[in-house]
Amino acid sequence: MSPLPSSSITTRLAYHQPITYNLSVFREICKYIYRSENLSPPSIFTIRSAYETLWARAINREYWSGAVGSGEIARIGVYAVEAYGIFKIGEILGRRSLVGYNVNY
Repeated sequence: MSPLPSSSITTRLAYHQPITYNLSVFREICKYIYRSENLSPPSIFTIRSAYETLWARAINREYWSGAVGSGEIARIGVYAVEAYGIFKIGEILGRRSLVGYNVNY
């Protein structure tokens, strides 16, 4: 056997303890912030209300004409591009490839 696998295992084991420790500290800090700020996940009513508002605005012609007239359409466009970009980054990370899927024959 070559010395490469044993050295890579040693390197991984050397980093395991500090990474585990730092992640546990990060977890405890997040729990502290969560408790001290009285954070909680949104209720079902809040989620439903947000989607109802989005849907009502999406099908309302007066809202869109007002958005175009006031210039709010630019802000909506920026939000749409941001959402699309986040989606594409998630796709790239999920595929582990920038373009297409890695297919091994």
